[in-house]
Amino acid sequence: MKILHTSDWHLGKHLHERSLLEDQTFVLDQITEMVKEKGHDVLIISGDIYDRNVASEDAVACFNSFLVTFKEVNPETRIVLIAGNHDSAKRLSYCADILPLGGIYIGWNPEQVDKPVTLKIRNEFTNIYLMPFLDPHAYAVHKEGEDAPEKSHEAAVAEALRRINKNKDPEQTNILVAHLYTRGSEAGGSERNFIGSATLVDPDLLQGFDYVALGHLHRFQQVVENVWYPGSPMPYSFSETGYAKGALDVTIENKTTQVEQLPLNPKISFKRLKDKFSDFLDENQFKDHLEAYLEIELTDKLPVLNAMAILRGRFKNLLNIRQEAQVSTTNTNMPNIDNSDLDEEDCFKQFWKFITDEQPDEKLLALFNKTADGVRR
Repeated sequence: MKILHTSDWHLGKHLHERSLLEDQTFVLDQITEMVKEKGHDVLIISGDIYDRNVASEDAVACFNSFLVTFKEVNPETRIVLIAGNHDSAKRLSYCADILPLGGIYIGWNPEQVDKPVTLKIRNEFTNIYLMPFLDPHAYAVHKEGEDAPEKSHEAAVAEALRRINKNKDPEQTNILVAHLYTRGSEAGGSERNFIGSATLVDPDLLQGFDYVALGHLHRFQQVVENVWYPGSPMPYSFSETGYAKGALDVTIENKTTQVEQLPLNPKISFKRLKDKFSDFLDENQFKDHLEAYLEIELTDKLPVLNAMAILRGRFKNLLNIRQEAQVSTTNTNMPNIDNSDLDEEDCFKQFWKFITDEQPDEKLLALFNKTADGVRR
């Protein structure tokens, strides 16, 4: 069987107050065409369909439009998806009981993890187990006379897998779809952060499946054999600008699994640039990035006022500016100087040296003294 594995769409996401919905739609159209071209039997979406528990109307409309178009183009391809930590599992489950009639299956209920979606593809049966993002209390029922169960994400995952493995047939093809953070894997930079290690899951718990389709981490990576994250289909922070973005082409035949990343191309590229303010105003520089989503870091020794407003005149998709000077001037370790015997010019020299690590030149001193004379008058 052939599977296209994707995850972490985060429909409705904003980056520095810029809506990415149009960019997300552009990428989803590529997924639809990719399945048509490659002839995948199943599309797996392993969580975080939406960016918020209460998804915006536009985000819900975007997902609805995707499902309709996808099934029109690929009517025989099944869609299997689960709720992630950004999704509201119950809201995502709307019409979950009737959607299987159209070949769409939603995993949202922790109590149903041991009941797989069983598909017959080319006379072979495949069991797909759906494990939505699990709250640490998902199975934490304390019975009188028994020790209180451990309350952690890993403990909940372990209990879910205990239920799955109890009746799993190892002779058939078995796939696990889950949304979690495994030990030893690497976050992408735009995931929602959790405190401590209680949310980490030992990847050894995930053994015994022909393929494990994970979601939650936005960086494409293989954790252990047959355990993969596809990553998000597009960057969701400027820390992800260097990552390869795509979906995973998975082929399972005779209990042998092959995985290949298929690239997805963003509508607008994401770039981080670093230079002096004057260089960004030079029309001969950075001409290839005028349309890109940009985060710019200014290396000027002094803060540049209104830098965002000025540079947006040239870079219309500039989303964020960082300034080295602003970082350096947050230093609170300015030495205590006895300035009782210093005149204004000497005090200014001391201050300028602390801020810029240089002595002020004659032109700057002349300007300071002119300003000081005006204040005294």
